[in-house]
Amino acid sequence: MTNNIPLHTRLQNENRLPSPRGPALAVLRLTQKESSSLEDLAHAISADPVLTGRLLKAANAVRPVGQRPVASLRDAVRLLGFSAVRGLALGFCLLGDHRQGPCKSFDYKRYWSGCLLRGLALQAICQQVRAIPVEEAFSLGLLVRIGDLALASGFPESYEEIAPLSPRERAAAEKTRYGQDSAALAADMLTDWGLPAIFTDPVAWQEAPDRAPFREDSRSWNLLQAINLASAIVQVCLADPTQRRSMVAGLLMQGARLSMDPDNLPELVDRVVAEWQDWAGLFEVPAGELPPFAQLAQPPGLNPGGDPLLEQGDTEKLRVLVVDDEGSLRGFLRALLEQLGFEVMDAADGSAALKLAEEWHPDLVVSDWLMPGTDGLELTRRLRQTEEGKATFILLLTQLSDDDKLVEAFAAGVDDFIGKPLKPRVFAARLRAARRVITLRKEIERDRINFQRCAADFAATHRRLQDMAHSDPLTGLPHRQQGITQLHQAVAHARQEQSPLACILITLPSLGPINHQLGRQAGDRLLMQIAQMLKAGLRPGDRLCRYGDRSFLVTCPQTVLPQALTAAQRMESLVGKHCEGIAQPPKVRVCCLGPGMGNEDALLDSLEHTPPLGAS
Repeated sequence: MTNNIPLHTRLQNENRLPSPRGPALAVLRLTQKESSSLEDLAHAISADPVLTGRLLKAANAVRPVGQRPVASLRDAVRLLGFSAVRGLALGFCLLGDHRQGPCKSFDYKRYWSGCLLRGLALQAICQQVRAIPVEEAFSLGLLVRIGDLALASGFPESYEEIAPLSPRERAAAEKTRYGQDSAALAADMLTDWGLPAIFTDPVAWQEAPDRAPFREDSRSWNLLQAINLASAIVQVCLADPTQRRSMVAGLLMQGARLSMDPDNLPELVDRVVAEWQDWAGLFEVPAGELPPFAQLAQPPGLNPGGDPLLEQGDTEKLRVLVVDDEGSLRGFLRALLEQLGFEVMDAADGSAALKLAEEWHPDLVVSDWLMPGTDGLELTRRLRQTEEGKATFILLLTQLSDDDKLVEAFAAGVDDFIGKPLKPRVFAARLRAARRVITLRKEIERDRINFQRCAADFAATHRRLQDMAHSDPLTGLPHRQQGITQLHQAVAHARQEQSPLACILITLPSLGPINHQLGRQAGDRLLMQIAQMLKAGLRPGDRLCRYGDRSFLVTCPQTVLPQALTAAQRMESLVGKHCEGIAQPPKVRVCCLGPGMGNEDALLDSLEHTPPLGAS
């Protein structure tokens, strides 16, 4: 079925793509117009009360700590920004329009449940690693697998054979049959809907992350790893309960790629699952019940219902040191332990056992209590004083039944007792219990070492991600949400100190002609150059952020209107010269904090309605 026409174009020409309609289409068109305002966007969304409620919920999920809950649609749009609102409207409306479809083997309810879960997971991940702004993460997570829905809608009959395959097998089959896998198709669709390349490029490589052409630790690489971690969470949550535990190791390793603390990852997953179950009712999609993730992450084979430690194929022999002054008993214990699959050495007294333990590092010590010289209790105390001996399981053989003596032995560090004379079946049962404990300790220690190694490998990435936590992916400036948070702090400080405060909003002309003639990268380079030029011209104390797709906000503390106007005219001149010949002049607005402005929302509202400099 492959030919020279791209798959996305082919499906689009034949009207077989899942496409936005109603409010989502109106939002998409508005965000592509230079003249669109927040009021226009809010008005288009308000026609759909269900979409309005979902956007309010999404906005409250990412509002800065300490700010009041978002109660109006206009405030939600302002907080989220044009780009995030566009993605959320697309995702929410597509969900409503495509709950069912013609592909019989494609589980539409499961698909949308996974999309919702992936969006929440990517949002939670980006709150920690900041691969992209948090307000953008949920909408991107909703849409990264839109290619699956497109193929099921565009080729319902042939896709029935592909849909049930594993992700890797399905991607290979899609390339063979359609010339492109669903991930690349999703990237083309998102690009067509106006998402920037820094979002869509990682989406295209989610099926083959190891072959992606991204520099490690770059924004695109980090976003690709975050998407795949979110997908790993989806796979675990939607898997058959009997298969979940086997998937946990891959999820933990994917988290390590992002330098996420493995001790915090279970809490993140549990929080995402709780949010998923909460949101599922709003979206009318199924959400299953899961045990705590820490329980799923326990080492395999340690469930109390079975005894996997004596199964065939257990290749790791545990080391046992037998200590007893009676040679006949030592020989009997040695033969029994070797029969049970242990590696055994023995010693005739406690002193010899200490030397042997120092050299051989046994996992288990089986010792008589009453021996001449160093007895079993003293041997236990001295073993517990060594680093290796702290983790050794100690089983004491005794004829004593005095409770006080037994309490003393437990206080010295003994793990378990068995009475004399020995009963082989009882002894073997106690050994199985000891072996479970030893294996658990080894698994925990092995996991700890692996996690430490992963943490060390990704420590540099973690530090860089922390530095980029509040920045815009393209320009490196603080992003919209961070800029509003900075303005909130500046307004509070100005009110407290009764000092002046000014804001400058620089809005660039449409970059559509530049992108059309020279390519999207030319428009991106222009934005980056202007961002650096504005940043270089700031005064000490001024704050600059990327406020929108084509706008920058400057917060100027301790600044009265004449000073702000002078600074704004200088910025207008610099940006105008930079855009001369390739775009129209920028629009620059100035506003100062006035007596009737109670918070940053009022100041921003006044700023956005202020005529640009030079306007009649």
